[in-house]
Amino acid sequence: MTRYIEAYGERFGVEPICKALQAAPSSYYAARHRPPSARRQRDEALKLKLQQAHAEHFGGVRGSQALAATAAPGYPGCALASDT
Repeated sequence: MTRYIEAYGERFGVEPICKALQAAPSSYYAARHRPPSARRQRDEALKLKLQQAHAEHFGGVRGSQALAATAAPGYPGCALASDT
């Protein structure tokens, strides 16, 4: 929600967007100033690791299963879909 409001807030205004989404503007402003959650931090670290593994192997060509195998040892419980 915050990314959507940030993308369109200047054009339409924060309050009208929040009203259409049935969310309080104060929730949006609170979310903007909240530090990233532990999950977001883990996701960002995993994303960087996957991007690095993808770029290092075969000039950026690597299958999802190989990327999952690369990421899984450092991320117990990592549930990457095998069909993506």
